[in-house]
Amino acid sequence: MKKIIIALAAFALLVTPAIAADRGDKKDNGHGKKHWSYEGDTGPANWGDFSKTCATGKAQSPINIVRSDVITGHLAPIDFHYSDHAKNVVNNGHGIQLNLKKGSYIVVDGERFDLLQFHFHSPSEEQLNGKNQDMVAHLVHKSAKGQLAVVAVLFNADDKNDALKSIWEKMPSRAGDKESLGSFDVAAMLPENKAYYHFMGSLTTPPCSENVKWYVLQKTVSVGSKQLSAFRKLYYHTNRPVQALNGRVIVSGN
Repeated sequence: MKKIIIALAAFALLVTPAIAADRGDKKDNGHGKKHWSYEGDTGPANWGDFSKTCATGKAQSPINIVRSDVITGHLAPIDFHYSDHAKNVVNNGHGIQLNLKKGSYIVVDGERFDLLQFHFHSPSEEQLNGKNQDMVAHLVHKSAKGQLAVVAVLFNADDKNDALKSIWEKMPSRAGDKESLGSFDVAAMLPENKAYYHFMGSLTTPPCSENVKWYVLQKTVSVGSKQLSAFRKLYYHTNRPVQALNGRVIVSGN
């Protein structure tokens, strides 16, 4: 356990310069009104034009999680405290995002992280043994100190997912549109077994800021084929390619 802590701490120090460099980047960086995308000259291969960290960072996400390389740790379970107070469903031009009112949070190692929003990518950005899943939800949290923590929930096409129904019914088809959603049971979207993989990483979109705590839940949940098709009609191939580990440690937790 001591070796794991030392390794994670060392990597946090390694990525600090990348975070500092990122703060001075211009959002367009000479592209005028162009914005990043998932393809073409504004796609992932050229995200360094929008933020240097996307190109030079050493702890970038997403990653391929090779199960045989994961270190078995004695990490505490994530303590979930999710309410059903939603705000709205937004089509932000890159995907579908649910914004939440205050009140939902997780506790990890005694530290509280408030849930700000979650959004979807299809196929999943994370890989398990080199394979993408059909979809992923990234639940973005922030501590009082400003530390980001993301919980990833992986989906595979199977039976319909009733927990997603209210979002899918309100899902805006045009970029920039949003629909009010008074409630959503976030906890119902999680698998029953909440064991996870933990590693240090980054945001998966520009500015690709690092020193983000990642918790990828090991068990997948289902999404209906019609639900998946409805999402992919709006946004398909919204996944950044997996990034090099660069010596990072992946630890399994309860």
